[in-house]
Amino acid sequence: MYYRIIEEPKEDVYRQLIDLAFKVSDRFQLVLRKDMMSNVKRAMKSYEPILSMLEPSLIERKEASEWASTILLRSDAFVYEYRITDEAREVMESLSDSLYGWIQPDLPEDLAFLKEGKAWLTTSSHEGWCVISPENTRSSKWLVEQLMTITGLKLEKVED
Repeated sequence: MYYRIIEEPKEDVYRQLIDLAFKVSDRFQLVLRKDMMSNVKRAMKSYEPILSMLEPSLIERKEASEWASTILLRSDAFVYEYRITDEAREVMESLSDSLYGWIQPDLPEDLAFLKEGKAWLTTSSHEGWCVISPENTRSSKWLVEQLMTITGLKLEKVED
C-alpha cells in the first residue's frame, strides 16, 4: 500500500509537506541529470549558487544512473544526498513554492526523502508525480495521520 499525490502541493501545502518530510526523514536527495544538459560543465556552473546553499548539509555526491524515482538506460546523473537540517529545510522552502518546482533547468530535480536508507517520498518532477510509501518509515501510522492533517493535500491510497 502506498499513496499517490494527485494534485501538486503548492505554497502552504508544499511548505507543510516539506516540514513534515524534514521531521520524518534523516536524509533527502536531489538530482542533476546530465542528459538534460547541453554542456555539462557550463550547466553545473549555473547550479553552483543553489548547491552552495545546501553544501553544509551535503553527505555525498555520486554519479549514478539510478536513484529513488528513476532508472536511466543511456546516461547518468549527479545524485546529491543531504542530511536533514533546519538550514536545508529553509533552503528547500525558499527556492521553490511547489513540489514539482524542483525541475531542471531551474533547479535540481526528483526530490526524495529517505529514512534509514529507504525512500518514503519520491518524486519525478518531469512526469509530475509523487509517491509516498509510509511503510518505509518506522512510524507509518503516525505519518499517515500527519499527512491527513495537511489541509489541501490531495492523496489517493493505492493497494498493491
